[in-house]
Amino acid sequence: MVPDARPAGRWEPAELGVHPVTGGGLHGSMPAYIRRPHDELLRMVLDPEVADSRLIVVRGGACAGKSRAAYEAVADRLADWLLEYPPTAAALAARLEAGIPAWTVLWLGELCRYVDTDGGGAVLSGLAELLDGEGHLVITTLWPEHWQTYVTAAGAWRGSGDPAWVAGRLIARLDELASFVEPSPAYGGVIDVPARFTAGELTAAAVSGDPVLVAAAAAAGPDGQVTQYLAGGPRLLHRYDGPGGDPYGQAIITAAMDAARLGHAGPLPAALVQDAAVGYLAGAPGAVGAASTRERALAWASAELGGAVRALEPVALATDADLAGYRIAEYLDQHGRRTRRDRLGPASLWDALTAAPPGPAPAI
Repeated sequence: MVPDARPAGRWEPAELGVHPVTGGGLHGSMPAYIRRPHDELLRMVLDPEVADSRLIVVRGGACAGKSRAAYEAVADRLADWLLEYPPTAAALAARLEAGIPAWTVLWLGELCRYVDTDGGGAVLSGLAELLDGEGHLVITTLWPEHWQTYVTAAGAWRGSGDPAWVAGRLIARLDELASFVEPSPAYGGVIDVPARFTAGELTAAAVSGDPVLVAAAAAAGPDGQVTQYLAGGPRLLHRYDGPGGDPYGQAIITAAMDAARLGHAGPLPAALVQDAAVGYLAGAPGAVGAASTRERALAWASAELGGAVRALEPVALATDADLAGYRIAEYLDQHGRRTRRDRLGPASLWDALTAAPPGPAPAI
């Protein structure tokens, strides 16, 4: 397949996985952007005059604005470089084998999607070889939890067959750029995106003139979680456990959170989350075995909220328009990993995970 390689300045944010916002903005689908200290670090390390290949990891929590920060910086500093986005480990492996032209930005989105999949170790080893050369800039995003998991794995001497070990070896050598007064752009590094706006940044958002950003700053208040509000975080949490929701639909969301947290990589088949959800419904009314009930609950769990986000996101097949399954929203995924980390889930979850066949390849 011919890769979609275009100048970085000609990619749209949504094409690269930047979260849509709940509402519009003065700049198309994206609201105005407030530059913060990490944005200046990103622009420094994206120096187009540097020949060395380098890896840049933008680290932060779910919906903290990692992808938007990376997009804005790449489009600003490397607009004329080619940009490729192989969305799966298999696609990345194919591009590495075919050869990626020099002066190309390799955009990887969330690194865990390449690690937590079959063949992840081999493809990341190939990525490490690419970084030993010149003319390639690899940029990816990562949660702090995944960072810690991979770095810990790298110290356990598990070997190249373990993708977490390979990923850990790849990122553990990177410097954390915020700790340097004048970091060198030749070596890449790690840049942290804070979860909250400072008081000064909130003020800048409030007077930006963009009604969506102004509303987000007001809604976030002193807590400062502007980007999470824009990404629909409060709506997702209300869908997950708010009053007045569909009990079976909420159980499906919980089952999807637990399945992802407990290691199910890739899209979740509809039958898996529907079957697993039954065990979360003790005492809930309704005949959950009826086909119409199951479909209605899944539709409720995957419905659009505010025209931008869904608790369960449909994932298309690589080959046609049919669904490969569903993926839990990033914000809810991280929420589940933090709040349910000591929960094993009911027997129905484990039965459904055991019975689920390997899924087909998703489009992204």
